[in-house]
Amino acid sequence: MRFLPALLLLSVLYCALAAPARAETIATCTGTIDQLPATIDTQGTWCLDHDVSTAITGGGAITIATNNVTIDCNGFKVGGLAAGETSQAIGILAVDQHNVTIRNCGVRGFHRGIALGGGGHLVQGNRLDQNLSIGIAMFGDGHHVQDNRVFDTGGAPAAPSSYGITGSADMIGNTVDGVFATATDATVYGIVTFESGSEVRGNRVRNLAPQGAGQAYGLFAGADYVTLRGNTLSLVVETAGKGIHSTGADTFCTDNVAIRFDVAYSFCTHGFSNVSL
Repeated sequence: MRFLPALLLLSVLYCALAAPARAETIATCTGTIDQLPATIDTQGTWCLDHDVSTAITGGGAITIATNNVTIDCNGFKVGGLAAGETSQAIGILAVDQHNVTIRNCGVRGFHRGIALGGGGHLVQGNRLDQNLSIGIAMFGDGHHVQDNRVFDTGGAPAAPSSYGITGSADMIGNTVDGVFATATDATVYGIVTFESGSEVRGNRVRNLAPQGAGQAYGLFAGADYVTLRGNTLSLVVETAGKGIHSTGADTFCTDNVAIRFDVAYSFCTHGFSNVSL
């Protein structure tokens, strides 16, 4: 019986730490986003407390128009499926801002799910699916993209390529599952980085489906001094394309796995302990 108080205390502590996370986040928000489209022009943390959707075909469903903003969706969805497959809308957009954080969001059915320009952004813990061209796009420098899940990206009519995650950022621990295109001879990309000195580590890329003479690229490094470490790139059937492809100088590739690409590793300047099947 003397162990019962200790067990009760542990249970109370666990509940205190785990259960109220969503409520605590809502309680400390600057405000909530109740309908779309929305423009955020006040710094702080802006939250969702329910799913929101829109049928707009251009612009941003949520547009961030100032620096130092966090969008925390608390697991709720920003939806754009109603706009159809020709939509050019963007789920969450910042054109030239700094220090934006996007977390815990479901983003579905836009031409681009999340597109951020400027510097110092963090995109973490989001789920993106059924976006028509790009899941996550980052422009500028100093960005970090981590622990996101990007599913079923593609389908924009006549688009020559589709991307799971692309841009200038360190990209850590993301899953990209299903990138496809419908245009003739379209190429698809799992993860692309254009930031010199960036790290692409511990990502999982699978189910890439190019069209015709198009190719599949698991990881594409278009900058110098990029480190590609511990990534797994896998296809169900052998497909024309490259598991890892670099066009920059001094690319460092180690401990990666590439499965069923017709070229596993292309132009890694320094490569060791990589596996191909």
